[in-house]
Amino acid sequence: HQTLRDVASIDEFKQARDKMSPVTYRRAHYVITEMQRTQAGAQALENRDYNEFSHLMYESHESLRKYFEVSCVELDQLVDLARSVDGVFGSRMTGAGFGSCTVTLVKKSSIEKSMKTINNNYKDKVSFYQFEPSDGACFIDLKKSNDQ
Repeated sequence: HQTLRDVASIDEFKQARDKMSPVTYRRAHYVITEMQRTQAGAQALENRDYNEFSHLMYESHESLRKYFEVSCVELDQLVDLARSVDGVFGSRMTGAGFGSCTVTLVKKSSIEKSMKTINNNYKDKVSFYQFEPSDGACFIDLKKSNDQ
């Protein structure tokens, strides 16, 4: 295979475990399973299966911690605190890791409760940024003008 995307399944990948160092195995394991989670997550959102998407977000964080080894006690605590709040659909570290930040999917009606829970139980000061998802990247016809 030329890239990890070419690996057909995690079982196929595991068969090659003895051909790589333990660190390389863990990193590649994360990448392969994260690609699978990303595809499954897109399908879950399309189906409005928020329970499945929640499971995938937490699984992603756990995989970052266990296989990519970029989480830390602080990030794990933030994810655990978010997870304890009804109305939180998922939480995981984002950014470079090692104390960076988390992204948490929260029902609008649970935003205040989740921020309060984290503020009251986290050992340090935290900042929150609220946003709503958008359609994301798309093609724009530069020949058309919004001014017309």
